[in-house]
Amino acid sequence: GATIFTSRFIGKLSDKYGKQKVFTWIAGSSVIPILLVTNLPRLPVWGALVVTTFFMVLVSGRGIPAMALVTASVEPRQRGSFMSINFSIQQISAGLASFGAGLILGKSGMGELTHFGIVGAIAAVTSFVCINLSKRIRNVEPTSAVSPPPDEMSFESA
Repeated sequence: GATIFTSRFIGKLSDKYGKQKVFTWIAGSSVIPILLVTNLPRLPVWGALVVTTFFMVLVSGRGIPAMALVTASVEPRQRGSFMSINFSIQQISAGLASFGAGLILGKSGMGELTHFGIVGAIAAVTSFVCINLSKRIRNVEPTSAVSPPPDEMSFESA
């Protein structure tokens, strides 16, 4: 429920301060809840809800400026096919990451997850790698809000 409200706010921040800057800030900040969730001791339910809400807001929130960065890096005439490939790669990557995490995770004799902190550390490092990679994304969209000149032939003159 919290992401319903924060996603819109993050989108407005991206428009106001720039996609790259907001992505860097949110992705960097998301490392804190990632490490908290993956190293959480036993907590009362309310404590776990606070940490996981913080996690969901920042981890899902980084996708907003990231997607804006990605879509702005492709010319509009190629955007549809590019986004199809991008979505496929995201799904494959998510599956491989889940598979890899499954190989790392274990279960103690008491039924508790083991090595979850390792998965969190890998996710944290990956977040910083993504921040550095995002700085290489080239923006092909014009930066001004001025609309492009009209086509030479408009509907009125046809």
